[in-house]
Amino acid sequence: MMLSAVENDKEKEQEDDAATENQQEAQNTFRIEWHKCRGKRDTRINRGVIATMTTAPDEGGNDVSVWTCKMRVSGPVYEMLAVLKAGNCASQNALSKVLGVTRGRITQLKKKAMEMGLVTQAEFDACFKQARQRGKKEETEGGSEEF
Repeated sequence: MMLSAVENDKEKEQEDDAATENQQEAQNTFRIEWHKCRGKRDTRINRGVIATMTTAPDEGGNDVSVWTCKMRVSGPVYEMLAVLKAGNCASQNALSKVLGVTRGRITQLKKKAMEMGLVTQAEFDACFKQARQRGKKEETEGGSEEF
C-alpha cells in the first residue's frame, strides 16, 4: 500500500508539472494568421514598415501579443528628402555635396524614395526648380542693395 501511494504522488507531481509546462507554453506562444491575397505585386509594400510585437493585457487581464505597424521615418532616404524639400539645393550635384555622398548614391536614394511612393519625379524636379528660382531671387535682391 505504501508503494502505491508514493507512486501515485509521483504521477500527480508529473501531471502537475506537465500542466504547468502547458500553461507556460500557452503564455509564451502566439499565432500568426495569413490570409491569401491576390493583388498586384508591388515591391514597395514591405519597405519602410516597422512591425513590433508586444504583450498587453486584454479585458480579462490576460497577456495577449499585439502587433503594431508604423512607417519608418528615419534613414538616408528620409534625410535626402528633408534636405531636398528644404529647397536649398538647385541640382542633384548640390544635393550630393550637402549630404556628403556621391551623385550615384543620390540616384539610388531617389529611386528608392520613388519606389516607396514618397516622391515623384515631378516633385523632385519641382524642388530643384524652386531652389533655383529662390537663388535667382536672392541674387537679384542682393544686387540691387549694392548699388
